Amino acid sequence: MYIQQIYKLKKLAEEHKSLSRLFDVLAIFLFPFIVLLGFTIIIAFWVVSCVKPIKPINEKMPEPELVDEKPILSEA
Repeated sequence: MYIQQIYKLKKLAEEHKSLSRLFDVLAIFLFPFIVLLGFTIIIAFWVVSCVKPIKPINEKMPEPELVDEKPILSEA
């Protein structure tokens, strides 16, 4: 009975080691991508905050002022 429990604990510890190694390898490979994603999000928020907002299309544009000019043909 005691030997079976020791065997089960040993097997469980080996499974834990293999899972730990798997997580270590995943962390090493995924870390650069996580860092790049973080920088991308920060830069995206920075760019969005710096860009001036565009006026909506439905907002009326101001009418251009009309300038009274003499026609060129009347000068001749």
